[in-house]
Amino acid sequence: MSRLTRKLLNKRLDIFKAAERIGLKLQQVGDLYEACCPFHAEARASFKIYPKTNSFYCWGCNLGGGALHLIAYAEGKTPEQVAEEMGEDVELKEVRDALAAVELVDYTSIQAYVAYSIAKRVARKHELDVAGLEALHAAVDAGVFLEEKLDELAAHLRYNTAARKG
Repeated sequence: MSRLTRKLLNKRLDIFKAAERIGLKLQQVGDLYEACCPFHAEARASFKIYPKTNSFYCWGCNLGGGALHLIAYAEGKTPEQVAEEMGEDVELKEVRDALAAVELVDYTSIQAYVAYSIAKRVARKHELDVAGLEALHAAVDAGVFLEEKLDELAAHLRYNTAARKG
């Protein structure tokens, strides 16, 4: 999943809905909301929600983050796993919305968009730098849309980059 999708999810996913999802009972204290931390035992509420930044922080156990982190900690997952689960729906909805806004859909453009997304994922997997990602994008521009072909190219790029450095 792209970093952009995770950021989009963190912006769209309301911290209060995340708190509700994990069963927190919040009390308003001034501009903040507080509760006993769900991640450790405590007598006084040290868990704070900051509505202005759509984030949380526990002053007792030092955990903090956005709505994705809150759900991830509570469900024993990584934020990436939660984003993957939730992000597929967001990405598909965004693509559908974008396509609905266009009267004539160019199939090649959609195919290229998907291929660019695959290229980004492959570049991350192989830890390629910007030049490596640009090479993968050039391959997409040349008509290489299959993930396994992009994966082979990325492995080759990584090997040659390591050989030049070594």
